[in-house]
Amino acid sequence: MTTPAACEAGGSQAAPVAPGVDPNAVPTAETLSAAWDLTVLDREGKQVPFKDIVNASPRVLVMFIRHWFCPACQTYMQKLVGTVTPELLSSLPVKTSIVVIGNGGYQLIDHWKREANCPFPVYADSNLKLYEAFQLPRSMGSKGSDYYNGNVLQGFLKAMSQVIWMPHKVHKAGDPSQNGGELLFEPAAAGKNGMKEVTWCHRMQHAADHAKFEDVFKRLGIENISRVAGPA
Repeated sequence: MTTPAACEAGGSQAAPVAPGVDPNAVPTAETLSAAWDLTVLDREGKQVPFKDIVNASPRVLVMFIRHWFCPACQTYMQKLVGTVTPELLSSLPVKTSIVVIGNGGYQLIDHWKREANCPFPVYADSNLKLYEAFQLPRSMGSKGSDYYNGNVLQGFLKAMSQVIWMPHKVHKAGDPSQNGGELLFEPAAAGKNGMKEVTWCHRMQHAADHAKFEDVFKRLGIENISRVAGPA
């Protein structure tokens, strides 16, 4: 079995981007309709309809991450919440919330929240149904980014430092080749059945390819902020 730690060790800083759809193409109405009634699991293993998550506030940024031990995703969240807090989101002209979805088992949600210093709701899409519905790519390795420049050894050691304390849960970490992305849900101009539309989308093309912070801030209408810290 390929473990998340082994995946980090086997990654390449020059890995090619994943093939597939346009990274920024918003999902079609048909795709959203198919995803609406899919479910994810909360920290207790209870099923939660995706539509309930998206309708939790007027505007919702859904962040899909990689496996629960991915050091790049954890670093991204740590840096993001240094600026974007729940209090800031609730003060925006359009009340906004952030939700995180991982591809592993729900049993590691609390672990990920601690490691990533994440104050937002986190859910598990263990069967990858939403990842598949939104055509989130699969690939191995990383090209580095503006938020994470850890090399292969650093990534391996950070992942292993978590795995070693919970070897019985390694198989719950998630698919190490599955990438994530960001989707911004807002009320549709002519929505049907309470559905919202995706007004902005970014699909990760490698392991450290979450959306640039400045793009997130711009889409959320966050201004006059200090620059997020550079690569780890």
